[in-house]
Amino acid sequence: VRYGIAALFLAVILLATTRIPRINRRDLLVISVLGIFMFTGFPFFMARALEDTTAARGALLFASMPLITIVIGALFRVEPLTPIKAAAVALVGTATALGERVGPAAPDALRGDVFMFIAVLIAAIYNIGARRYLIRYGALTVTVWTMLLGSAVLMGLAFTRRRADDLHLQQGVADDHADERGDYRRPQPDHRDPARRRRAGRTGHTARARRFRADRRRHPAGQLDPAP
Repeated sequence: VRYGIAALFLAVILLATTRIPRINRRDLLVISVLGIFMFTGFPFFMARALEDTTAARGALLFASMPLITIVIGALFRVEPLTPIKAAAVALVGTATALGERVGPAAPDALRGDVFMFIAVLIAAIYNIGARRYLIRYGALTVTVWTMLLGSAVLMGLAFTRRRADDLHLQQGVADDHADERGDYRRPQPDHRDPARRRRAGRTGHTARARRFRADRRRHPAGQLDPAP
């Protein structure tokens, strides 16, 4: 959301202060792909990383973005990798590996570090890939277009995921009400769809477990109703 809001403000500034250059169709396609790649992948992996790793380790990896950009640039022969730059990259890698011992506070810190590294790698690739278009069309024009498009795709994915979670929650509430009424009959799933068959199996297992707990609550001594 914040990228979308920032893009709207930048678009107003772009329309008010400069003349929008005409972008070549081929360049527009590449810029669009870069925008979706950057402003969809980077926020997702960064947010996912902070669910597992600590803020200090995430900040350390995030601060290595210029150095990772240097490495990517050297691989694509955009910028030479000097011995000083190589030493700086090695220093950041060593500091990350020998950083704070998180212990039980963040048992999955290594997984979070991997996600954060992917986010930083996405940003570095974007910096290298967008360089020529930033020079050709201007930083403001490219930034507005990439942020608007990437934010729109990310918001669409977020609303789709939210809708799926809401439907799953509603189904769970309906199952709870059915268990309370003692109505355990469920509609037959469409076994032609493998995904629905797997969901039906998981739901059926959950319903049997709920019925067992409900029977134990009605009969504390352990004398259960005979099966129909």
